[in-house]
Amino acid sequence: MSASKEAAQGWVALAGAGPGDEGLLTVRAAELLGQASLVVAGAGLEPVARRHMSSDAVLADPADAAGSARALVQAARGGQLAVRLFPGDPLLNGAVADAVAYAKAGVRFEIVPGVPAATAVPAYAGIPLASERNGELRIIHAAEASQIAYSPATLVVLGADAAPADLGKMLIAAGWPEGTRLAITWDGTTSAQQTVVTSLGRIGPDLKAAGVSLANTRGSAIAVVGD
Repeated sequence: MSASKEAAQGWVALAGAGPGDEGLLTVRAAELLGQASLVVAGAGLEPVARRHMSSDAVLADPADAAGSARALVQAARGGQLAVRLFPGDPLLNGAVADAVAYAKAGVRFEIVPGVPAATAVPAYAGIPLASERNGELRIIHAAEASQIAYSPATLVVLGADAAPADLGKMLIAAGWPEGTRLAITWDGTTSAQQTVVTSLGRIGPDLKAAGVSLANTRGSAIAVVGD
């Protein structure tokens, strides 16, 4: 089906913007941003959205979740292409509920995968997530750390920026050795990327020694736990 015919029918694209580096935006996502009449993107995604949008397209903030959802549906029903841009990969960052809502509303939608931060950020930091002897990988959010029993698998922790020292305490309480290696990266894949390598029992002191605190870090952080 040609792009013009697709646009005439109207639909919503749930697209991933990648982990931060604008060069990691997929070709498909860039193509759809250029065709869209309406783009809904959060503050951190506005630059990449504007770089690819047409001059007559409308950019909206998703802060009003209900309002932006209605606008996306109305645009699609009006024969337009509307793009909802998510950080990283859409299905790892809240797009599932959107897709279900569009299906129930009878609105055609497309999911455009994005490069997930969970794998891209460690790669940019030079941290392998698997090896020939251990290919097991688990990905969790920081809030789940107290429920994760020790395992030799590599653990990737999303949302590690809120309270890194508490993350270590929760994992230790769950049975992880204090000496387990932890690498935490802020602003991954961007020019502001910063990584500190420590262990679960020394997160607080080592971050302090590196001059890192909640007061001087702005972006999100991802931690990799394991040797």
